[in-house]
Amino acid sequence: FKKFKVLITSDPILIYPNFEKPLSLLTDASNIAIGAVLSQEHKPICYASRTLNEHELNYSTIEKELLTIVCATKYFRSYLFGRKFQILSDHKSLVWLSNIKEPNMNLQRWKIKLNEYDYQIKYLPGKENNVADALSRVKIEENLLGEDAISTRAT
Repeated sequence: FKKFKVLITSDPILIYPNFEKPLSLLTDASNIAIGAVLSQEHKPICYASRTLNEHELNYSTIEKELLTIVCATKYFRSYLFGRKFQILSDHKSLVWLSNIKEPNMNLQRWKIKLNEYDYQIKYLPGKENNVADALSRVKIEENLLGEDAISTRAT
């Protein structure tokens, strides 16, 4: 884990955000964890990930992917709230989130939570979302993203 932390905090170096330029939130979920990268112009600002709890492990794929977005927007709220940003996900059905007919209670609740943000979800093939994908596959005993989390920010 320490080697992983060194790798994600070294070249490309974490940058400070320029709020005059657009932000991107790259997200991914796996069967065991969720991960997110806040970036600008393809350079990372900060990372976050956490392991799924026993209940979340039973979620469907779309629920895990949307949970990742909800947790990441909450965690990076100070960067994202009041700003237009894009969310990049390798889960195509999230692009059509607003058109899902009869979403289950989790999806409905999370859609409402996301209404306070000005965002657009775009599809990003998994092979182009390497860092968020790697973060979503790290099993962490201590969680931060949402409940607790592993986060690395430029300081």
